[in-house]
Amino acid sequence: MLRPLRLVVCILLLGVFLALAAARADAHSPVKAPAKQQQQQQQQQKQQPPPPPPSPPPPQLNTPPSPPSNAPAATAPTAAAAGSSKAQPVKSPTTETASGSAETDLYKLLNSTVAVLESLPRKRHRLVPQTDDLLFAVSERLAQKFLPASLYHRLDEFRSNQRAAAAAAGSAEHSASGAPHVDDAAAAAIKGDAMPVIDVGDRNSVKRAKAVAILTRLGEKGIMEAHEVLGDMFLIGRYAHPRNASVAFEHYLRPAQAGRPSSQRMIGLMHATGLGVERDYAKALLYLSFAAVGDDTVAEQVLGYWHIKGIATHANCEDAAYHYQNVARKAVDRYKAGPPGGLHMPLPKQRLPEQEGGIYGFGASGPGDPNLRQGHGINQGGALSTEDMLQYYRLQADAGDAMSQLLVGQLFYLGSYNVKRNYYRALEYFRRAASQYPDRAALEGEEVSQGVKQTATAAAQAMYYLGLMHWRGEGVEASEETAARWFERGRAESAACLYSLAIMALDGPKKNPGLGLQLLKQAATRDPPSPEAQARLGEYHLALGAQEIPNAMKWFNAAWRRGNIVASYHLGNMYLSGAGMGSPNCHFAVTLFKSVAEKGDWHAPVVHAAQDLMRAGDVEGAFLHYLLAAEQGYEVAQTNAAWMLDRGIYKLRKSNLLDRSQHSSGDDQHETALYLWNRAANQGNVDARVKMGDYHFYGLGTGSGTTTTTTTTTTAGGAGAEEKKAEGSEKPATTAGDGAKAVEAKQLAVGDPARAAVYYLVAAESEYSSIAMWNVGWMYEVGVGLEQDYHLAKRFYDRCLELNPEAYLPVHLALAKLRIKMLWKYLITGGPLSAVARSGKTTLPNSQLDNNNAAGGDDEAARRRRQQQQQQQEERARWAAAAADAEDDEFWRGYNRDREDGGGGGGGVAGGAGDGAGLETVAIFALCGAAALLVLYRQGLVAEERARAAAAAAAAAGAAGPAGAGNGPVEVEQLPG
Repeated sequence: MLRPLRLVVCILLLGVFLALAAARADAHSPVKAPAKQQQQQQQQQKQQPPPPPPSPPPPQLNTPPSPPSNAPAATAPTAAAAGSSKAQPVKSPTTETASGSAETDLYKLLNSTVAVLESLPRKRHRLVPQTDDLLFAVSERLAQKFLPASLYHRLDEFRSNQRAAAAAAGSAEHSASGAPHVDDAAAAAIKGDAMPVIDVGDRNSVKRAKAVAILTRLGEKGIMEAHEVLGDMFLIGRYAHPRNASVAFEHYLRPAQAGRPSSQRMIGLMHATGLGVERDYAKALLYLSFAAVGDDTVAEQVLGYWHIKGIATHANCEDAAYHYQNVARKAVDRYKAGPPGGLHMPLPKQRLPEQEGGIYGFGASGPGDPNLRQGHGINQGGALSTEDMLQYYRLQADAGDAMSQLLVGQLFYLGSYNVKRNYYRALEYFRRAASQYPDRAALEGEEVSQGVKQTATAAAQAMYYLGLMHWRGEGVEASEETAARWFERGRAESAACLYSLAIMALDGPKKNPGLGLQLLKQAATRDPPSPEAQARLGEYHLALGAQEIPNAMKWFNAAWRRGNIVASYHLGNMYLSGAGMGSPNCHFAVTLFKSVAEKGDWHAPVVHAAQDLMRAGDVEGAFLHYLLAAEQGYEVAQTNAAWMLDRGIYKLRKSNLLDRSQHSSGDDQHETALYLWNRAANQGNVDARVKMGDYHFYGLGTGSGTTTTTTTTTTAGGAGAEEKKAEGSEKPATTAGDGAKAVEAKQLAVGDPARAAVYYLVAAESEYSSIAMWNVGWMYEVGVGLEQDYHLAKRFYDRCLELNPEAYLPVHLALAKLRIKMLWKYLITGGPLSAVARSGKTTLPNSQLDNNNAAGGDDEAARRRRQQQQQQQEERARWAAAAADAEDDEFWRGYNRDREDGGGGGGGVAGGAGDGAGLETVAIFALCGAAALLVLYRQGLVAEERARAAAAAAAAAGAAGPAGAGNGPVEVEQLPG
């Protein structure tokens, strides 16, 4: 009875869900109002009196269009302000109006139209916006999880083609039937110079369509700002408008040709990314250069990154420094122009892979560089999330812990991706922490406990934030006197309070330069010091002249180590000019300027916008912003965009931004991800470099259809394994000589493993990636991409475990398999354990290959490999000498001596390390067998003991009889399991 009832309930719920979805779709569907209703509206408009003169202009809207100096800002619809049910139509300029007045009216109409668009509600995105309904989402998830990758891609492509064909057929039928479309309905209202009338009672979709028609007509009349607004709507999806990159490109093109820097920048970025137009870096460089001449900050940032990395042009550090210096200067100026104490720094950029523990999962890449282990090993196990930590600190704060109250107050004051900024809650926690400041007598005692010191430090820092909020007027009324009192109370324990008092003395209404300089020195030398005070002292010494440059550099270096952008900017200038040092250092100067530009990106917070869109469920919008930010040089954006493509979160063949005919295959998806991984790897992302190796190993996005095979040839002379790469359909060649016994070829990979080994070796040797070390060990073990060498395989497996103890299980399994292979080769085939020891040759690629050029094209990498084939012998010797440890050096000496004594035959391994490896393997298996026998024996003893105990308990219960029932249960000793 319950099952039919559940089925009925499920059907009812599904029906309600579908009905709500249909109602919502109908509410937002682009349907024109009935013709009769439109006629009534037009008659009412004719009967209405002419609109009153415009009211004084309101504050300028936060929109791109900005009227010229002779054009006043737009006013809001006067009918809406007067309480009328319908907005008054905006009068278009007539032929009788002067040209200046006509242009003013056009800008009024532009701003009023933008105001209407701003009033429209934002579009709510679903979590998976690329799905059609719930059933499609479920089927998509199941197909992606259980179907093979090739079959899933074919099914996905088939469904995309069917959907596109159905949409085309529906559009054709819609046009044939004469049913009005929203854009057609809005365009139908335009007759001559007449503009559509946006009524208050119009649906949001109709308002948006009429606004598009108005903006289009304004653009035709020469208002370039209208084209830019339309470009943002069609590309970025502003005002919940559907995206169409090709149409956006046409709208941006006209203002760009008219010389508007913002449109020139967008045209350049679209050419660079292939949005709405074929990718063309030459045109991208041209438009971005014009935009940079027009002082466009984003264009300067893009050009700085391109010049330092050699993208679309030759690498030129001086040009990169010029552009990055301009961006950094603007960021510092904006920081200083903010409220007292400077602008709040933007929140740190989020990495999407960190939500799953990293690109390869929690702890997969290990701690990385041994010198940075503590920094890389934080929260690798994923034990606590941000929400868990916030909950913990809030509980501690409510319990009265001063440090927790300070941390929670900072969280509410600065805001985060999980917590919205709330000045009132921040004030509450800061006041609670400040109230716990201990008495001066308790701090001046002979033995002060760490708890008291920590409470005093937290309370003093809370006083600093209370003074800062009163100084800025954040959550409270601005009062410099109140702020100074809070700073005075916390100056004994807080360098930030000292710095704030110094700024008041230097720049406040009651200036006292001597006192201000004294307070600055105290704040800069306090433990912990104030980096802002150190940077200000550096500026003070720099202004004194060339003789004080060493002192200025000392303070700038101290502040730079603590992340101060002002100090970083001044240091960049000094390294660029060579002031205070022997010679200029352009590359380090560019590094400093780039960090300032990316930390203080108030000019274009595109990465933060992408994060907001991702949280809102707009995957396409997030990918678009990450892709644009990737061209600006943000490594985190490059990683996030590549990860979205790699994981299939966003699919190019379903894109509304790109031409689907050019992105119909999965190869293009991986090709785009590959160049993004490459750029992230060249900026220090170790996992991105390993990903590049994976892509080349499996042939993803490389355009290579090569098949790698391992050919093992066994001869009477003790021949080992040789690796032969066959391209296309060419059969693998063998090198079996006289006395050959067997040839075994096993297909292992599709791609270019030799080139993949380049990236793995660089990531393993130079960047300390444990997963890359494991990959190199496997390639040495199997003989794919590298010459088969069991001893080098063992070395890399051991180094992987040394760097990353979490790799204990896979490394030991790999070592066990490796020892079995070594024992089998020694006992059965009689061949040597190392191909290197046999021939003295290797196919090890040059690990110092320029990865930036290697990932730029297969032809360049192949040409470099051909040029270096003659030098591989010396390279092998140098690399082995640098990488070998003392134990392996002893092994090589003994191994070569035994081979010289044995004459090079199959028995030449006897007496060397081969016997030790074989005996060690036999001993390991003997110990495992003995342990298994002991476990079985112990289990038998435990079973017999339990049986005896059960029999004794049964006998005791039978002897007691019914009279023993009141004596309680019989206690039987429980043996340990």
